[in-house]
Amino acid sequence: MKLYDRNPSGEWYRVTGWSDNEQAPLCPAYAQLVEDSGSGLAHLVYGGIHGLRFKPASSDRPWSLDDPQQWGEAYLSLASERDVRYADAPSP
Repeated sequence: MKLYDRNPSGEWYRVTGWSDNEQAPLCPAYAQLVEDSGSGLAHLVYGGIHGLRFKPASSDRPWSLDDPQQWGEAYLSLASERDVRYADAPSP
């Protein structure tokens, strides 16, 4: 996903869902088109019971709660589909 919180021109990040399984916390993240009463259509991105985890797209480091370059969110709402890339889709 392309996020604009840390850089006004946007940066690409990897995203995963985060579950309550301590041995294997990674789980799928999903994007669902929803209607937002204030903005029209939006893409709701959600993951496991503990939400989502993000890291820079260029990072090959393993997913970790202790990595300062990674952070979590309960969910994410994106206005534009062009800010979403799916793992099983080719890059533009």
